Amino acid sequence: MGRKSWQFASRLPAEKLSKIHNPGIQPDLLVEHAYNPIHRRHQYDPAGELIRTLDKLRGEIKYEYEANGQLHSRDTGKLVDSEEFRYDAAANRLNCKRSMNPTFKAAT
Repeated sequence: MGRKSWQFASRLPAEKLSKIHNPGIQPDLLVEHAYNPIHRRHQYDPAGELIRTLDKLRGEIKYEYEANGQLHSRDTGKLVDSEEFRYDAAANRLNCKRSMNPTFKAAT
């Protein structure tokens, strides 16, 4: 399926794009700095679908797709906050199987 019409379409990595627009700046020094908590990297497959997000705050998130390009799962690598998606024949999402934080009840 590839990227959607509203998504930015470029195969250039962020570092190269930053150097094109700002030739005097070294973005690696700013982006990879230990005190920058908001840096996020995205990885795409050859079809242009997002397959991995690496975020300094949230960690790594992996995405898997069906053969027709529909999102199958979102995996955080933890027992909590991962999702699995199912679709009907008309490509409508049926359910979302989500692993959540367990609910703890206070002892009374």
